[in-house]
Amino acid sequence: MTPRAETLPPADRARLAGILGRLGSDFEAERATAGRMASDFLRDRGLTWGDILDRPAPPPPPAPGDWQRRAAWCAERPALLTPWDQSFLASMAGLPHPPTPKQTTILDRLVGRRMAAEGGGA
Repeated sequence: MTPRAETLPPADRARLAGILGRLGSDFEAERATAGRMASDFLRDRGLTWGDILDRPAPPPPPAPGDWQRRAAWCAERPALLTPWDQSFLASMAGLPHPPTPKQTTILDRLVGRRMAAEGGGA
């Protein structure tokens, strides 16, 4: 069985990201070298590009009417959130009534941010 990209240690993931970053170089030779290095990197670890790119689609967010689960879903990805966003989501968890229209707009924006980060669009 071929190892999956998720099995790459953080140091390897960082190394591959650094190599791929060179693909944006202004120099053609550097871009070509980066492509070869990335392919060699994967081959040396028994991976293919398909292993790296063929990931299951992320789960969709909870339904719009389920605001408590939507808030919790957004809070699962704190790296995407500002401190204010995190505080807002924490306050939503204890909200004893449905959110106001303004709160709903903010929650929808945070849901869209997570969807965009996971490749699901906004």
